[in-house]
Amino acid sequence: MTKTIRNKSAAAKRLGVSRSTLYALLNVEKTTSVEVAVRLARELGGSARDWYRRPRTRGRPPSYVVVQMF
Repeated sequence: MTKTIRNKSAAAKRLGVSRSTLYALLNVEKTTSVEVAVRLARELGGSARDWYRRPRTRGRPPSYVVVQMF
């Protein structure tokens, strides 16, 4: 599954986070809370568990989720 985020401000607003927080979450620079993990899964795909565990594993997004930012 590939999701493209064209409007980062709108995506951040839908997720209930700031644009800088969205960048940090997607670049694995910030720990994801359970609430935000659920929102990311709903908005971008994958499971909330994968999004929640992602920062702790310091890896790429779940293999079936590719996020492109323009």
